[in-house]
Amino acid sequence: SSGINAESQSVLFSFLASVTKLRKNTDNSSIGSENVSSRNNRNASWAIMYFAAVYLVCNSFTFVNTVLYTLTDVLNNDYPGQIYSSTFMFFYSWPISEILCTVLNATLNPLLYFWRMREVRLRVKSWGRQILQIRN
Repeated sequence: SSGINAESQSVLFSFLASVTKLRKNTDNSSIGSENVSSRNNRNASWAIMYFAAVYLVCNSFTFVNTVLYTLTDVLNNDYPGQIYSSTFMFFYSWPISEILCTVLNATLNPLLYFWRMREVRLRVKSWGRQILQIRN
């Protein structure tokens, strides 16, 4: 199991930096008077925050599982120990946290791109029109 690796730490840092930047910008300027550059920066911060939040939520189950496994080890319990003695935790906690949650994150990312990026929406709509024209 991976625990809190460098990737997770950098995503957490990006999330916290984006939240801090958005909060600072909201406090220091009125939205009506912002220029294009600051609006683009704000939108980029929101996008980073959304992607980081989805990543952190999806990987939080792996983190919790790793903490529980580490506690079992630190308390000198033989695996499976008290926490992993239930059938569900023993057989399903790792596959759910490391496979299902990873697939969920990979599934949500394109949806976030579609939602947050106008260029992606336009391209997908264009492809959809082309496919419909080919079928007709």
